[in-house]
Amino acid sequence: MSCYEWSHGKIVLPSGQFATFRKAFEEAERNKVESVFEMTQEFWKRLSPKERREQPAYRDAVSGFEWTGPPEFLHEARFVLIQHAARAVDSDASDMRPCRVLKGDLQWPNNRTRVFQNADLFITFDPGARTVEYTVHENNHAREWADNSMLGTLWNQQIARVRWTRNSGGVILGNDEYHREAALDSAGAGGSYVVAAYGYLGAKEAPGSVQPFINAEGQSIKVVTRVIRGGRLVSEFVPDHGRTFAGRW
Repeated sequence: MSCYEWSHGKIVLPSGQFATFRKAFEEAERNKVESVFEMTQEFWKRLSPKERREQPAYRDAVSGFEWTGPPEFLHEARFVLIQHAARAVDSDASDMRPCRVLKGDLQWPNNRTRVFQNADLFITFDPGARTVEYTVHENNHAREWADNSMLGTLWNQQIARVRWTRNSGGVILGNDEYHREAALDSAGAGGSYVVAAYGYLGAKEAPGSVQPFINAEGQSIKVVTRVIRGGRLVSEFVPDHGRTFAGRW
């Protein structure tokens, strides 16, 4: 069953961890580009003289190209091969002779790279604000696909390693077609909901959604919400051993 969905959020990273967090994505992107380049070189070696000379034969070869590496890398390599062969946009593009992909034809990441993307998933860094935006554009099962992608997996691994400080964290909001449709007969319903919450800022904005996290001292912290005198709800930071830690709001 289809489910069109999206998510977006801006997370504030601790100042001392921003560079390390972003570097992990740069290295992963470089590894991907290196693998894709190797695939294009192997592909060229396998081509027959006709496939190196004629666009239709070349395109057929691209469609049938197989590789033992990750499927996401193979998809990227096929895209690069087709785009490289038809790089001209005029009406004579189909008459161009295919040629080998060179290293300079690919976009290699560096320490100034701010956006890392895979299909509908975009991870965008802002060094000045120490923020990282996590965006999944609306598509069929887009969030599910993003979570299982290599880039999404890396995000989950890196965000779990952050040692959150008091002014860091945030929430990711989202929505889906069924949630919106269910609200057609209910005033005020169907709005965006919390998909994930991280760190202290995430705990303040969505205490019921934040997962246990690691603070700057390396302690595992969870958020407990209870009712105090007068019926007021109070959320507290509680370490795993149960002692109330670092106040309430």
